[in-house]
Amino acid sequence: SPDRFLLTGAVGPCTDIDGAVAELDWIADHKFIGTYGPGYMRHEGMPELSDPYWDPFWAKCVERDLAVVVHAGFNTMQGEAFPALARIYDDVATAAGTEDQDALFAHADAVSDESQMFFFNFLNKNVNSRRPMWQMMLSGVFDRFPDLRVLLTEIRLDWIPATLAHLDEVYEANRDSIPAKRKPSDYWATNFLAGASFIHRAEVEHRHQLGVETILFGRDFPHPEGTWPHTKEYLRAAFAGVPEDELRLMLGGNGIRFFKLDEARLAKIAKRIGPSV
Repeated sequence: SPDRFLLTGAVGPCTDIDGAVAELDWIADHKFIGTYGPGYMRHEGMPELSDPYWDPFWAKCVERDLAVVVHAGFNTMQGEAFPALARIYDDVATAAGTEDQDALFAHADAVSDESQMFFFNFLNKNVNSRRPMWQMMLSGVFDRFPDLRVLLTEIRLDWIPATLAHLDEVYEANRDSIPAKRKPSDYWATNFLAGASFIHRAEVEHRHQLGVETILFGRDFPHPEGTWPHTKEYLRAAFAGVPEDELRLMLGGNGIRFFKLDEARLAKIAKRIGPSV
């Protein structure tokens, strides 16, 4: 169903701002709806996202109507993850005595605790993936580019309300020295969307702290830790008791607004395949 896929461009290494901006034109010309923010893979000497160096990048995203996507693993230094992956493969292949794929899967328990913890922390406790939010908020990026849109995806939601409260306190205590003209929580409401891949019941219960209009459910297909093929059951468990108007926002409406999609066209598809309330 290619008419139902929305693609995000994995922008290159961003070692050259002119090259990165040209890449955005290519991404937009090929009908992508968004791009990874600069620095998904970092390199030595790369400016932080608070640096005006990136202003041409943000300007082009606004001009070409591209959302900026910050995904789990963002801000990873080039080459950091590969040795950990290689260690996993070597440990399992040694235990299996072969590189046959079925045998490798049968010896998954050979993955060391150290390797498991590396990726657990990499995906779940990685502050680097959260940092773009406050760097862009506090440095005034959204004052210079008020139509810039940022999607945080697969970085969980539970940390965001407390972080926004802390950032607001930092802002109020340092208003004379911080370039931003509004509180971070204000930018969250107008310029951000939380891609909840995949949302936990506890996060649903805190939806009003975050803002129901800033949450979009994701199923993480086809990852085996995602909700497929039990998505309907997962939705029923996670969203039980949530009013219909809020359900419709978090399960589609917010995405339609944020990505400026054709609601009438999607409504016909949803009527055919979507779960009932």
